[in-house]
Amino acid sequence: MKRKINLTTVVTSLAVLLVPAISLTVTTILPAARAQSQNSGRCSEAMVKGSYAIQLTGWYGIGANRVPYASAGTFVADGNGYLQGNDVVVLDGAAPVPRTVTATYTVDPNTCSGTATSPAAGTFNFFILDNGKEILNISTTPGTTITGVSKRQF
Repeated sequence: MKRKINLTTVVTSLAVLLVPAISLTVTTILPAARAQSQNSGRCSEAMVKGSYAIQLTGWYGIGANRVPYASAGTFVADGNGYLQGNDVVVLDGAAPVPRTVTATYTVDPNTCSGTATSPAAGTFNFFILDNGKEILNISTTPGTTITGVSKRQF
């Protein structure tokens, strides 16, 4: 079955994407023990510090309005629970849309996992690997199925 997505749907989806997300508590998908064993329980906001490259892929929307999602960019985390950066978002093959992203984040020191909340990008759970050199991300924003990886650059 061939599905046609009109420009209004794409623009509406972009507008919804830029609206502040509602924070939800969800059950983590990656077992906490795995993340903890990577870092021996020494995790904190300070471990997520520096310049990172990030790539996210998945689906945005629900049902017939669901479209492929991809983004890539960079951000700088201050190690105190705040980050800022830039990325480019592509929905369903439409023209790339650049955006500025800011977020706050918290880290659970016992599980080496955390939550980040951004007005532009929504809410994500994340899992710290290799002392903060790599982070696994999964969106917890309703209407999204988006995952990705962040890697520290320096």
